[in-house]
Amino acid sequence: MQAIVDRNAGARWISRVHDSLLLMDGGAQSPRESKVRLRVVTLGFPRLKTQIEVFDGARFVARLDMGWRELRLGIEYDGEYHLRPEQVASDLARADDVVGCGWALLRIDKAAYGNEQRMIETIARARSSRLALLRTS
Repeated sequence: MQAIVDRNAGARWISRVHDSLLLMDGGAQSPRESKVRLRVVTLGFPRLKTQIEVFDGARFVARLDMGWRELRLGIEYDGEYHLRPEQVASDLARADDVVGCGWALLRIDKAAYGNEQRMIETIARARSSRLALLRTS
């Protein structure tokens, strides 16, 4: 794709294509994950990594939807599937394991996604807390 941009330098709107290419990430597993990630990044937060693997020593614990590895801050988008009773218990145990590895984990569901301002404020607060924690250690 970048080659197309390079070949068409100077074409109308080509800078938007370039900007869009910088936002691309094939790691999302749902449209809502992509929308959360894009909204966070377009508001000026650093780029989120996707599909972050968390380990407890050599033991695999979880693969997080997105987050900032250097801050050990993960963000999960929980769709309808995560409302099933059997999945709720599994998700809670998994979240406990992730937190036990020193990570903070934000879980965004449909309701949180629907209140974008609150969602972004929650992410900003968590990020600030993790940055402060990193500075003091």
